[in-house]
Amino acid sequence: MKVTFARHGIPDIVHSDNGPCYSSQEFADFKTKWGFKHVTSSPHFPSSNGLVEKAVQTVKNIISKSIESGTDPYLGLLAYRSTPLDNHKSPAELLMGRTLKTDLPVVENQLNVKDSKAVVAWKTKKKEIQKAYHDREAKPLPPLKQGEMVRIYDQKKLMWGEKATVKEKIAIRSYTVETKDKVQYRRNRKQLRKITSGHNETSGETSRDKVVTLE
Repeated sequence: MKVTFARHGIPDIVHSDNGPCYSSQEFADFKTKWGFKHVTSSPHFPSSNGLVEKAVQTVKNIISKSIESGTDPYLGLLAYRSTPLDNHKSPAELLMGRTLKTDLPVVENQLNVKDSKAVVAWKTKKKEIQKAYHDREAKPLPPLKQGEMVRIYDQKKLMWGEKATVKEKIAIRSYTVETKDKVQYRRNRKQLRKITSGHNETSGETSRDKVVTLE
């Protein structure tokens, strides 16, 4: 990370999964010294870190196809970073504010630094539209309170598993829960089904997303 930060600057927030390297004291010291906030996704819930997962898969496909065809994988990565996205800007333009020169012919003035304000406005508008669509189609699950009893969804057995007690709300839809054996887990709200006082368990699904489809 230091190499990337030294080249592009220190970000305000670093998003990652819950890999062991991110829970070490060394990383905690690094985070404090370099002054950035670390936000992790919910364990066993890849969709909460979907943007990164998709990017990793895209890069793997580029490298795999380059090896199969005998072409230079770095040229493949350069082409990907220079190809406009649905906002008409390439990843390189979004990061550096300019178009990269590739092995394809290009008009010289197209390599000049461009204003990114229009892109920021476009992304903000797109997020608003996506949120409005999601809010219209999906029924949000009610938040859980500290001390409430829940069942944890078992990713391997694809069924609701052991009971646990809600200990803390980590993020908007992420909670820490504790089993009767005092083992704590962090789970997304979709992976937790509330148990009522009458022992009837409320649904752990939204109107669109079935919990059994979690991967």
